[in-house]
Amino acid sequence: MKVGIVELGDGLGLRAVNTITGPHCSDIYRQLKATVRRLYEEIRAQLRDEGARNRAMVVLFGVGCGLAGGCVLGMWIARPYAPAPCMKAIVCNSFRDPDNLAICPTGPPSYRSPADVLVRVRAASLQRIDRRLSFGYGRTIRRLLASGGSHEPELPLVLGRSCAGTVEAIGSRYKGSFEVGDAVWLASAWYEPGLAAEFVVVPEARLSSMPAGLEFAHAASLPYSGSVALQLMQAQRLTGSSCADKEILVHGANTPVGCIVTQLAVKWGARVVATCPSQFVALVNQLGAKVIAFDSCGNIEKSNGLGKFNYIFLATHLRDTNAKFFEKLLTKGGVLVDAVEPDLASDEYGIVRRLVLAGYAGVRKAVAWVCGRQVRWDGLDLGQRTLATLATYVEDKAIHTLGPVQIFSPSDAGAALELVASGKPIGNTVITFAN
Repeated sequence: MKVGIVELGDGLGLRAVNTITGPHCSDIYRQLKATVRRLYEEIRAQLRDEGARNRAMVVLFGVGCGLAGGCVLGMWIARPYAPAPCMKAIVCNSFRDPDNLAICPTGPPSYRSPADVLVRVRAASLQRIDRRLSFGYGRTIRRLLASGGSHEPELPLVLGRSCAGTVEAIGSRYKGSFEVGDAVWLASAWYEPGLAAEFVVVPEARLSSMPAGLEFAHAASLPYSGSVALQLMQAQRLTGSSCADKEILVHGANTPVGCIVTQLAVKWGARVVATCPSQFVALVNQLGAKVIAFDSCGNIEKSNGLGKFNYIFLATHLRDTNAKFFEKLLTKGGVLVDAVEPDLASDEYGIVRRLVLAGYAGVRKAVAWVCGRQVRWDGLDLGQRTLATLATYVEDKAIHTLGPVQIFSPSDAGAALELVASGKPIGNTVITFAN
């Protein structure tokens, strides 16, 4: 047999080039076989030493692990993409930018305890303090209370102090009375995560059944402001039996807290004078109190003949001059009750003071852990007992929302918060979630 490559000559015919014959192929095969045998014998000679065999085994093991790891990694990278579940939340994403509000797609909340409850939020209310939180109010305290016990970042910060919704799921060790589908409401303190999100996870002790016959948007407007109003009055020992014939002035009865204080005081038999901006006089008249208007600077119109009061509740911010004016309206032994969140000196602390505050916060957290409860930094009780009492008053028609509730969609949260900060709305401002 002859195999060759031919090329066209220059007119002299065909000429064979690089002819390869059969015997030459046999020579190549024998040489290759001899080379493989020599390599095999050399490897056997090298592996006669036990140390060499051990090193070879290590190399082979490493190569095997590398191949297996590569296969697993390749399969993981090539896996079908499944988008992570997410929810919408109204968040503050900066403490410096005036336009710092956003609708943020965040991961669903995680259970901190197997006895927690997952709530689907139908509506959440924005309070005046939410506007302050979006500019860093209470930032130092929140960071200290979260450190060591929470892995959530400081930003984005979910806003919203109260909400209403339905029980979506319960933890594996939950033994309470709520069932999936129950209508509930709850409130959150300023140093706790907000509630303006599609889902929230809370302990059962923070939940209460929503008052019967109340829509979610109206129910969401009451838990925080109602709890604050109730505890302000309880702190002064004002109840249905002790409030009768007391002279009470509520400055800012158009605000969420002032509205509820006014209604409870009237219900309990006190003689109540309520102040509000002139454009809200007609609505505040529905609360059953004597209404006096104040101007844009907070000065009360027709202040002559107001008389003296046993208690004055300040439900709106005051100028220094106005504070002195109200002090003059108190009877001997009268009490001036400030219902507005105070400025926090801790937000301006330096390193030394922050270290001292961190130690104090650590002690408070340790005591709360030993007692099996959550830290209540400002003493405000937003738990089940307070909310159940509030629900009773709502069902008895002693408390109701004042005027139309201002309802916004999540996309208009920035406008809603600006409206709250302006002091112009009557009643509450609510964000509804379409779910």
